[in-house]
Amino acid sequence: MILHIYNPEHDIALGKDSEFFTPPKAARLTRAMYCHRPAMWAADGDWVLVDDISVAERNMLNDKDCYAKVRFVTMDDLAMLHKDDMPEKILPWGWDKFLVAQLLKCNSLFEKLLPSREQLDDIRRLSSRCFVAETLLPMVMADGYIGEMLVCKSEEEVVAELQKRNHIVVKSPWSCSGRGVRFLHDNITHSELGWIRNILKEQGCVTIEPLYDKVVDFAMEFYAGKDATEYHGLNIFETRNGAYIGNIEGSQEEKLSMLAEHVPADMINMLKDKLLNVTTEIFRGRYTGPFGIDMMIVLTHEGSKKIHPCVEMNLRRTMGQ
Repeated sequence: MILHIYNPEHDIALGKDSEFFTPPKAARLTRAMYCHRPAMWAADGDWVLVDDISVAERNMLNDKDCYAKVRFVTMDDLAMLHKDDMPEKILPWGWDKFLVAQLLKCNSLFEKLLPSREQLDDIRRLSSRCFVAETLLPMVMADGYIGEMLVCKSEEEVVAELQKRNHIVVKSPWSCSGRGVRFLHDNITHSELGWIRNILKEQGCVTIEPLYDKVVDFAMEFYAGKDATEYHGLNIFETRNGAYIGNIEGSQEEKLSMLAEHVPADMINMLKDKLLNVTTEIFRGRYTGPFGIDMMIVLTHEGSKKIHPCVEMNLRRTMGQ
């Protein structure tokens, strides 16, 4: 039996890097409303942690066929577990220090099922947009792709890049649903500068990207196994101002055909193979679990279309999975 946990505050918790913080109200409401979601990918007989069992059961009534026959449990239920009652494994939306501290506080017997402090530090580092900018993107770039991402550690660097380019996208190293993204144009405002100062103080840096003429957002979904990365498919999705809106449904063949209207399918498959090799090398001994890499097709100034091979990497389960 596996214990599944939906913790949508995960990306924010990575930014805070603390065992003690209060998730924003929006994240708490999302967790309360959708904590039954893991029943969509769980197996019959698994457990799903929820805030309120009656609410979770009610939320499943309309689409019962989409869910496994799971058992809903609360933190109070987990606190009562004995050694022989422990699950075989815990699978959260994503691992972070805040979740680990919550589980240990609930029941110290969970310790053997939790990642170590070193593993948590690796997950946080690998989840950072700075890691993508400095390591992953350079490893996958090749002829026919487009993509540029800079790491800035001072507000002066950000202002200089804006003056040089006139239009840039500034992102915090860790954030979710577009909350850590700002689109800057021409002259920076006091509000924008204050936001940048706050991110630099809390997270140490920001990333800077050109404002690309995006044609379509898509992602590749993977699973980092003990010895190698497995490919789990394409996902085409929509965003607004950097925030996720929803996925486009269709078979894998249909999704590849949609993307092939803009770029050769061979380039997409070559990128998949490259990422399988690169992420196997990066994650071996550091991380096992699902992850997704966001990409986009860009219209260049010359009028051609190119793939941005790595906009960001989510080292957790994603909506596309």
